[in-house]
Amino acid sequence: MISIIIPVYNEPNINTTIEEIRKQSYLDYELIIVDGQEDGNTINLIDDDNCLKLNSKAGRACQLNAGAKKAKGDAMLFLHADSFLPENGLKMIDDIIRSGFKVGAFDLWIESRNFILREFVSRISSFRSRLTRFPYGDQGHFFSKEYFQKIGGYSDIPLMEDIEIMQRVKQRKDKIFIIPQKIITSARRWEEEGLLFVMLRNPILSTLYYLGVPAEKLSRFYPRAKNKREV
Repeated sequence: MISIIIPVYNEPNINTTIEEIRKQSYLDYELIIVDGQEDGNTINLIDDDNCLKLNSKAGRACQLNAGAKKAKGDAMLFLHADSFLPENGLKMIDDIIRSGFKVGAFDLWIESRNFILREFVSRISSFRSRLTRFPYGDQGHFFSKEYFQKIGGYSDIPLMEDIEIMQRVKQRKDKIFIIPQKIITSARRWEEEGLLFVMLRNPILSTLYYLGVPAEKLSRFYPRAKNKREV
């Protein structure tokens, strides 16, 4: 079984996300929604009764780990609330895990009317992850449950948790499988904060993190992390 874990914080379109997951032909999965708000603002909107709804301290890493603790699956997929799996995406994960890989992610496509985002940023992101075998969180990280527990899950940091966990995988010299089919993610982050700003900020912050600047210091430049929102 695959456990799908989705961290949320003020996600008015959560039912659309769930509906898209329910379209998957692969049936052996559970869905876990982890809300970073104490009042459960998002999980209170959910119409689907066949998913596990949890509350957690705000912060993506905390929410992901909280969901993982409740997961019953042999594999775990950590999915952003504004990202959608390709057709048969869960079956692909199952096949990869059964083949012996312990870690993986999908290729990426940004859904946008903006040509630069759709054609340039999407392609550059995909090329980078294929070349480096270093996927970011919006590509849908998946792990075998045993391996995820073995490496200690996500580190409790305000951002860069996706980079940090893949650094540990790389340090162990374990292989990361990039599924060529694309996960489709929303362009809202770029649209809300500005295309040029996000295109410049994200690579700069990632580079600074690689060079050893703590995530806590970098979070001041990332409004959602600064406000303890999902990043």
